[in-house]
Amino acid sequence: MIAMKERKIPYKKVLLWSLGSCGLVIFLICMYGQSTFHWTRAARIISYMSEKQVSELNCLSRTHKLLNQKNLQKFAMSAKLDKAWRQYGEMHRLCSNGKNLKNVFLNRQQENNTCKYLVFLEPRYGLGNRILALVSAFMYALATDRVLLIEPKKLLEQLLCEPFPGSHWLLPRDFPTATIAKSPTLGTAIKAGYRNMDVVNLHLEHTHDWGDDEFLCDNTHQFLKDIRWLGWTSNQYYVSQLFMIPSLWERLDPLFPSKTEVFPQLARLILLPRNDVWKHIEHVYQDYDLDSMVQVGVQVRTLHRKNSEAFDPVIHKQIVDCLLMHKVLPDAKTQGNLSELPGIFPTKHGAWQVTEISVLVASLQVKYYDELKAFYRDNPSVHVHMVSHLGHQDKSVHQAHFAFLEMWLLSFSNVIATSAFSTFGYVAQGIGGLQPLILNIMGENSEHDGQPLCTVGQSSEPCTQFPLKPFCKATNTTVEHQNWISQHLNACQDDAGGLQLVESVKGPQ
Repeated sequence: MIAMKERKIPYKKVLLWSLGSCGLVIFLICMYGQSTFHWTRAARIISYMSEKQVSELNCLSRTHKLLNQKNLQKFAMSAKLDKAWRQYGEMHRLCSNGKNLKNVFLNRQQENNTCKYLVFLEPRYGLGNRILALVSAFMYALATDRVLLIEPKKLLEQLLCEPFPGSHWLLPRDFPTATIAKSPTLGTAIKAGYRNMDVVNLHLEHTHDWGDDEFLCDNTHQFLKDIRWLGWTSNQYYVSQLFMIPSLWERLDPLFPSKTEVFPQLARLILLPRNDVWKHIEHVYQDYDLDSMVQVGVQVRTLHRKNSEAFDPVIHKQIVDCLLMHKVLPDAKTQGNLSELPGIFPTKHGAWQVTEISVLVASLQVKYYDELKAFYRDNPSVHVHMVSHLGHQDKSVHQAHFAFLEMWLLSFSNVIATSAFSTFGYVAQGIGGLQPLILNIMGENSEHDGQPLCTVGQSSEPCTQFPLKPFCKATNTTVEHQNWISQHLNACQDDAGGLQLVESVKGPQ
């Protein structure tokens, strides 16, 4: 028998090919029988597979084309943010992987552990509030070198991927989160001079007292940095106010060259849908053929009313009149070339001729969809869609799934109209980096006494609806920082008492 010359196999390339096509079994079959192949080498090759490749399999939304195909350049991370994210991921792995976090917490006074932790205690509010609070907690963790961990057995666990490749942010199910929830508040810690404090629970909700407000004082963080375990109890978006703290501003400002893309950048890091949610998003996106048309998102949520879940024909008319006035949609009969419609908004088609528009309606009440679809019944250029109409808001996993699904679908819009004061709308516009048309439909007075039907949004950033107002005087703030605050923090258009990150304050809105 003629001895055949053994061919050298490029193991790493074969492994990567097999993972992308037929799986690990094919790799082992390909290698079996090669005299140079042995199991210890196979183990080394398998371990070669990068954390990035593993995370792609476990979290399709991290790298899937659909996630980045719109506004690709717009959402490119700055080099400094990319570096900070990588360093944070390394710290997260070092401080959480292979550790029994329950024991680390229970033995916190004895263990020689330099890691610091921030435990996000998920609030009992709507999904929009939960997400805004989570993003705020992560921003604080990033700025203060704390390992962000989230409470198990809650809604967000059912919706989100693990954001840090090779690490875990979900606490074990037997972790004593109740102990953190009952820990001293910031006000209590301040009164005690931070003595004998190894856990502090930060209360940053829509209602807060003087102690909670002191969170904005820079000297507060000089004390908090020595406390290894912090709780984050919140239902609000406080990212904008983190920039008001001098020491945190110095760390965060260089990471975000555009101040209206802070939330979009953070969303693409930590608000990644789990595979089951992402596959549902893909299915709806492809089923409605959303990528082939200009997409308009309309989010309807009437707040501060006795029956906020009922259909109101006056509000429906306001919404339609707003979209027509701003040339987002054509009138009921206009067909053909619609390229000039989005007037004040750029479109993804540029100079291409736009002949069809897809409108995605997100509302608890199906009649807003029915009425808009009937309005365009005789116009084949406008396609109106709705994914769910659950009738009323609850806190079930089922409803949270659809809410998160719709937030992401709305974020793919070219133009989005959101309801004033709606955290659902804030998240959708924020993920998409979209300056919305703000529908002024809040309150019992549907006519709104001469107010505009809607307002062109000044920023894609969510509004901080209930800002903290500390009593401390900033002793170490610089003129540069004061000028930055004046330039990039403005009153919210849908809430005069709120604060919003903007690219540049242009005067009274």
